[in-house]
Amino acid sequence: MKHSPSLPSLERLLCELIAVRSVSSDAESCGIALSICRNCLRDLPGVVIHEHTKDGQPSLVILSHDTPEPDVLLVCHVDVVPAPSASFAPDVKDGRITGRGAIDMKGPTSAMIRAFHRHVSGKGTASVGIMISTDEEVGGHRGIGYLMSEKGYRAHCAVLPDAGYDFRLVTLQYGIVRVRIRRKGKAAHSSRPEEGVNAIDSFQESYAVFRKRIKKIPETVSTLVTINAGIALNVVPDLCDATIDIRTARAPAVLTLIADVFREHEYEVFTTEPSLRIDPKNPFIRSFRRIAERELKRPMRLTELRGATDARYLAPYNIPVIISSPKGNGHHEDYEWVDIASLKMFEDVTVKFLNSIKR
Repeated sequence: MKHSPSLPSLERLLCELIAVRSVSSDAESCGIALSICRNCLRDLPGVVIHEHTKDGQPSLVILSHDTPEPDVLLVCHVDVVPAPSASFAPDVKDGRITGRGAIDMKGPTSAMIRAFHRHVSGKGTASVGIMISTDEEVGGHRGIGYLMSEKGYRAHCAVLPDAGYDFRLVTLQYGIVRVRIRRKGKAAHSSRPEEGVNAIDSFQESYAVFRKRIKKIPETVSTLVTINAGIALNVVPDLCDATIDIRTARAPAVLTLIADVFREHEYEVFTTEPSLRIDPKNPFIRSFRRIAERELKRPMRLTELRGATDARYLAPYNIPVIISSPKGNGHHEDYEWVDIASLKMFEDVTVKFLNSIKR
């Protein structure tokens, strides 16, 4: 299939995006990255471009048809976590492109931009939208969360290439529960501990019970991530302030356990993000999987994801989400890379998937 001369090669587009230091907190640089994406698609006939901003954070939605509910949404982000300057100098060598965002997720975003362009310029009949945010690495609330809940975008299906590396297919994304515990005790001189109540000891006793019991809840992992206590070397601590991060597909059971182990007045659940179960038998997902397996000449392995993606913002609207990604590694590390051949294959699979949808 011939491509429009205005559409840059996959390698060129990715290298251009990597060179932009689009850390989530830098709205100006994020805007530059979005401009690169917009310029690839703005000349396509009939496309509708919407630029959005929520609390200073920019995002971009480009639609092949003037509808807020396309057949397929390609969900992407171009923000990255902070990195040394050298990480923003892309390197193409040995079949890989390295640099910050190569796999997470400027590489997959580049493939989705080209897939959108190829589908529209090839006169594909499916209505397609590409949604690109700039705050995924810091929560996604002002990006995909805002676009879904406040701007009202919907879709019959979504492709989100931000996990499931090397063409794995995610069938379960864990939700998040975060709880803060403030266990109070009674201060005393450390030479007379019997006159006080050590808040650290008290918390540890409760946490040991919690840790033992939460291990029995399926599809759940828990980590004690912060603990702060004590004001001096000779004082029995009268306050222990701790935070527990829980990744789970069984939030009701987790919340019940928290209420059972800790005192009502001492805990605060400050984060609850939904889990997402994805039915591999869904017609859209079966179609994508069949096309991918034909190209790969091997099965797509099914996997579970404990980390978070922007798919959680689609979960409340029952949108089936295809979460898979090309081969790569090193996300959030100094040596981040994506396999060029795998990235091109992901683009081709996406184009064939879009073209397979008949209106």
